[in-house]
Amino acid sequence: MPANFISTYRFQLVFWTVLMLAIFYYDPDGLPAIAAGFLAVLFHFIVDEGLLKHSLKKYFFRVRPYLAYPKEITPIGFHQKDSSFPSSHMAIAFSIFTVYFHYYWTCWPLMLIFVISLAFSRLHKGLHYPSDELAGAMLGIVYGAAALLIVG
Repeated sequence: MPANFISTYRFQLVFWTVLMLAIFYYDPDGLPAIAAGFLAVLFHFIVDEGLLKHSLKKYFFRVRPYLAYPKEITPIGFHQKDSSFPSSHMAIAFSIFTVYFHYYWTCWPLMLIFVISLAFSRLHKGLHYPSDELAGAMLGIVYGAAALLIVG
């Protein structure tokens, strides 16, 4: 099922890695873009995973939609039970999208199609509310912008 495939961390890792390898291959000066992408993802893991979802869990925990509404929503794929807020998938995707958009703005349609497909698949699977996706996207943009400020 496409929604199940698109929203896996494995697919996301492959998608962004292929894009990174393309940058590495086609742009000999692409090291700052790659470094900023890694830094943006590192920010995500420190803030989202480390701070919001673990250290401040009692303030940011939100039950996933399929758990909150079991009669209305049948989950698809892996049944995650951690907090749905904010969407880690969206935070990672938008952090990298922000960085690569800055360096390679002509590739934005491909990246945007992936990011939108990812968002819809997470909603379709019953794993997130729209506000989870929006919060993850906004955090991702902040992580990407911060990485760009640091890398230059």
